[in-house]
Amino acid sequence: MAEFPIGYWVKRVRLAIRQHFDRALADHDLTAASYEALFHLATSGPCSSAALARMAGVTSQTMHRQVQMQLSSKLIRTVDGPGRAIQLELTPAGRRSFEAAQKAVMAIETQMLAGLSKREVADLGRLLAHCESQLNGRCTGTLRDG
Repeated sequence: MAEFPIGYWVKRVRLAIRQHFDRALADHDLTAASYEALFHLATSGPCSSAALARMAGVTSQTMHRQVQMQLSSKLIRTVDGPGRAIQLELTPAGRRSFEAAQKAVMAIETQMLAGLSKREVADLGRLLAHCESQLNGRCTGTLRDG
């Protein structure tokens, strides 16, 4: 078998994850993009649409469309933030939707990582985070064990 570059395998894994996510999240009336927005609100708390776009790595316009859909679905709501800022937060229905979808997403991750030791999973996460940092100009220095 020919040796393929790491980027090839990262792309293949990303595509496989996306396909599995799309199928699993459809059962919860969510898309991968809407799940990601709910994920960030659930884990980071209320924030602006612009902050949500930055966390998700999408444009403000793309996030605006997601926000509008989730507001109309009553999965999120607007709340007053500091000063004149408007922030977004999960509604109780949004939290329930996220928690149900999260179980499906974690089942996919469990399937993907089956057969790896806890150490290998930790190493994989650390190595992928390092690669992302290097590509996005947040050099973390030398990678060390542990």
